[in-house]
Amino acid sequence: MNKVTTRIIVITFNNKIQPWEVPQFRGGIINKVGIEHDWFHNHNNQAEPPKFLYRYPLIQYRYHNGNPQLICIQNGVEEVQQLFSQSDWEIRIGDRTEQLSIKDLNLKAIDVELVNHLCNYQLQHWLPFNSQNLERYKVLEYEIDRIQFLEKILTGHLLAFAAGIGWQVENKLNVRIKRIVKQKIVPYKYTKMLSFNIDFTVNAKLPFQAGIGQGASRGFGLLNVPTNVLKNGRNKKLQEN
Repeated sequence: MNKVTTRIIVITFNNKIQPWEVPQFRGGIINKVGIEHDWFHNHNNQAEPPKFLYRYPLIQYRYHNGNPQLICIQNGVEEVQQLFSQSDWEIRIGDRTEQLSIKDLNLKAIDVELVNHLCNYQLQHWLPFNSQNLERYKVLEYEIDRIQFLEKILTGHLLAFAAGIGWQVENKLNVRIKRIVKQKIVPYKYTKMLSFNIDFTVNAKLPFQAGIGQGASRGFGLLNVPTNVLKNGRNKKLQEN
């Protein structure tokens, strides 16, 4: 079966932010490295007017236990050197200046591939909808139809992730949502979006910490261990990475 060794760096900074400051943290990093480095923001600023680049974000910005994080995947591992090479790490977050310092840096390589069994995951703060498919979801009367509709969207989001890391999925992804753990309305850019925490299975080994779906570059759609593992605090290894 086709597999791709996927490199991920998770960089946690000592600085403190609030969850709603992730976009300001992102803006501070972009201004520090320069807008010419488009993997940090996924916009083509040479176009008139600048255009969004529709691709999986290989550099992602996140809030984690009060600290800002950068998650760099595949080519993003090389691109983050644009930050490391700066003579100083002073950035603006909103109306204040912060001197960045690293709390933790974790580099790992994971084989992403299809497997012959189902692997368990949780997806946190997942944004499945655009304006069109939200209206289609709203008119579905039965829960089973809603779950199947979400499974189709999640399959598409996982295929977009696969394309972004250079993984050619040769056979069908068998995505099943086991439960919706939580759903709530969250602010996203200049609007409100419906987000989900879900437990799901799929016949693939996927990397924890990767962002899946809309808003992945801004901390949405965090791929994690299933809910029961998080609640019980168990260290059971659910993936053979």
